[in-house]
Amino acid sequence: MTQQVTNPGFPQVPISFPGQYGSALAQFTQREDGKLDLEFLGTTFLPLQQVFGAQAVRFPLPFASLAGQIPQIASIPTRGLALHPHIRLST
Repeated sequence: MTQQVTNPGFPQVPISFPGQYGSALAQFTQREDGKLDLEFLGTTFLPLQQVFGAQAVRFPLPFASLAGQIPQIASIPTRGLALHPHIRLST
């Protein structure tokens, strides 16, 4: 909800790994009991200036006001902001 209030133009699609600028590694390891273990490491890079173009990107801060029906999220305008999510899954 924070992204929708702060940056209403933010795409509502899941982040994909590895994405356009990322990497992914999946490794299967045979266990002694005959089963397989999986380890997945993924990283991606999402430059928000490419997503929003000339529109200002606002970085949400960890506090808000509940004045009215829509929460007022404190935020600051940014330039060159990027998301760099990482994921690690293992069995």
